[in-house]
Amino acid sequence: MKLLAASTIFLLATYLILKAILPDSSLKTKKKMEIFKLINSIDDHTAEPRAKKLSFLKAFQTFMSLRFDSSLYGQRLKMYFEQNIKNISWSSFRTIVIASLLLLPPASAFITSEPAVIPLSTLAATLTPFALIKHLGEREQAVRLRHAERVASEVSIYLKCGVTLSDAIRMCFCDLENLCPSSFRLLTNMLSSGKSPEEAFLAYALKIGSRDLELIARTCLVSLNTGSELSNVMSAIGEAVRERSSLRRELETATLQGRLSGLIVALLPFMFLALSIALTKNTAHVIFATPAGLLMLTAATALDTAGFLWIRKILHIRM
Repeated sequence: MKLLAASTIFLLATYLILKAILPDSSLKTKKKMEIFKLINSIDDHTAEPRAKKLSFLKAFQTFMSLRFDSSLYGQRLKMYFEQNIKNISWSSFRTIVIASLLLLPPASAFITSEPAVIPLSTLAATLTPFALIKHLGEREQAVRLRHAERVASEVSIYLKCGVTLSDAIRMCFCDLENLCPSSFRLLTNMLSSGKSPEEAFLAYALKIGSRDLELIARTCLVSLNTGSELSNVMSAIGEAVRERSSLRRELETATLQGRLSGLIVALLPFMFLALSIALTKNTAHVIFATPAGLLMLTAATALDTAGFLWIRKILHIRM
């Protein structure tokens, strides 16, 4: 029974995360349209209770969302979310957080048969979203910087061939917009307001945080002010950008084993704890309901977190 409940909660959490992160494909959209047509085609006698049920769920979701956004915790979480994540909507992530806050404490008490787990699970459900936002933000930033390296290589090639920066921006229009839509709007607004392409491109690069694009923008700005030749400098910059990209790929390949080791070190104790609770009834009582068990749990969590952060610090190499 405990294994069934744990599996159900894990599947529900996985579904909510995938629902929030993955975009709808065209096939899913077509299926939704077909279902919507079928709902509209049934008689009013059947549709009225369904509409009431859907309206109640929608009202409940709206009520919980408004209460969550008005709370101090929700405001701080939303602020931290908007500072770190750009490609995931806040409404989807908020749904995951609310579901975890509502489901995790009672589910943990039901699985372990220990009410003392509720404060610990509530604390975990409260702090985990901040760690998840930081992790997703770092991954998003890494993907953005890899994309920026490719865009910087293309822009440097265009400038090396004698193309002006405004024409190079026009040629890389789609890539620059997909890299960061908000930064691209800043670029277009500055260009439409009469700013020079060099100044607008520098502001774009600074907002993204790409050193390669910033280097290209500053070089173009210096060339504009001094009248120096740009093609020879862009040849060296393009070669440096491509070499740095190659070194980063080699570094990621070389540190893959260490990153996997850090992930295993972080997850293995919790997996062993969950397995012990599922197989032995007294394990949850000893760990969560006795002073010695709580002391062991605190020490194990602190040591596990320190080991994970230590491995991560060793493998975090800045180029």
